[in-house]
Amino acid sequence: MTDSSTYLLSSFKDNPERLFQGYCFAKEDFIFGQSGADKYFEHTGKQISYGEDGCYVLAKKVEKGFLIGSDFSGFKKILYFYDKASGVWAVSNSLSLLINHLEEHSINVTPHIALLMMSTERLSFTQQPITFDTIANEIKILPVNTLLTIGDSCLNIEKINDIESNAIDYRQILINFVNIWISRFSTLLSNDELFIRQGLTGGLDSRAVFSLSNLAYHQIDTKNTAEYRLACHVIKGCDKDIKVAEKITKYFGYKLNAKTRYSDTIYHLDAEEKYLTWKNLCLGVYQPIYFPSTKVDYRKISIGGGGGENHRTFYGNNPKTTTYNDSIRYLCSKLDNPEQMVDLAIDLFETLSVMQDVDHCGDDIDALLLHYRHFRNRFHTGLFPQYQISFTPLSSRYL
Repeated sequence: MTDSSTYLLSSFKDNPERLFQGYCFAKEDFIFGQSGADKYFEHTGKQISYGEDGCYVLAKKVEKGFLIGSDFSGFKKILYFYDKASGVWAVSNSLSLLINHLEEHSINVTPHIALLMMSTERLSFTQQPITFDTIANEIKILPVNTLLTIGDSCLNIEKINDIESNAIDYRQILINFVNIWISRFSTLLSNDELFIRQGLTGGLDSRAVFSLSNLAYHQIDTKNTAEYRLACHVIKGCDKDIKVAEKITKYFGYKLNAKTRYSDTIYHLDAEEKYLTWKNLCLGVYQPIYFPSTKVDYRKISIGGGGGENHRTFYGNNPKTTTYNDSIRYLCSKLDNPEQMVDLAIDLFETLSVMQDVDHCGDDIDALLLHYRHFRNRFHTGLFPQYQISFTPLSSRYL
């Protein structure tokens, strides 16, 4: 059964003409849910586009079936099944719901043994999918920044063309990025209905994002603002982060880890709801287990520094994954079946080719960095944006 965090479109279902589920920014405008999308259209005459910052799926009925896309980072996953012979298709962000739905209609789903084995490796590289295949042979992952047209007799994948990305130089990109996110934070901070919690640590990423929100906070009328809190968790045996966070908040006049009042007004999930939400969103696609605490609510917003590794080396620090080729060799060595080794190697090289094509980058971007953007960032950084409204500017389309 789907809820506000999941969706399921299928040739077996009576699908809506148009679906917007999730939230996003369109320039400086914050939009939440289908009702928000409808009001946005009423006030501006504009429809929400594919590939905006946020966490959402956008689907609309077209002549050949459905045209489906997501947010820029692909946080709202698009998993799909298509059988050309029967014309059966199904799309969801939940592997669990998708498999159950197919089995309810007597469609057999088989395990991808090599990828199941990869998921047992204790590497950050394998904590989420490593190719556009899933652990179910018949179910695939739509690459980020692509659109899926799917119907009884149609399966087509096309790239989203970002016309803004080709028009300006690096300096202007940074200026635009800073300006748009200061404006976005001003939008949020100016709404006294909202409870905003921002992570702040000793790390470069959270401090970079704080520099934007701090500027926004001092540009708005502080008499009518959201409840804004800065938070830093203490990791047992390591207090460096909180010491840095305390110095920053003291210098700029904020309180750190102050209590919030939202707990009395936001719906808290019970144990079964927490488990089902995790199961529907994570089972089979993200190995670490984290449970949500509340329902997705437009009033509760998180801001974080996730996405910084989209722009610098992450995997290369592990001797087992120093380069993309090293990673392939290491992973294939964990398989006993020579045929599975060859198939996995081919899949990983084909995945690289797809990523390079989608990002228009060829060999200009390191393959491991590219893989991080398409998989680790999408499923790891993208976990909490599925559990609650969470913005990560360092994953932005404007950077």
